[in-house]
Amino acid sequence: MMNDNLERNFSMVPFGLLSLSIAVLLMGLAAIFPSATATAPYFTMALLFGGIGESAAGMWAFANRESVVGTAFSSLGLFFV
Repeated sequence: MMNDNLERNFSMVPFGLLSLSIAVLLMGLAAIFPSATATAPYFTMALLFGGIGESAAGMWAFANRESVVGTAFSSLGLFFV
């Protein structure tokens, strides 16, 4: 028997919080252990996870009609970009 509730709205809060924590961890590691050769990869990964990940989580939250979550994650994504 098929389930009547096939379309489920998944929340993007766990993904947004995960990308935020990874970006903050990478920025903290770059600040704690400064190195001329390791600074660029830390900031690139923080930009990737923090900027793109948070922006994607925000846009997905807007698509699921979660405007407060979408605003928070989109603004955090723009901060990291």
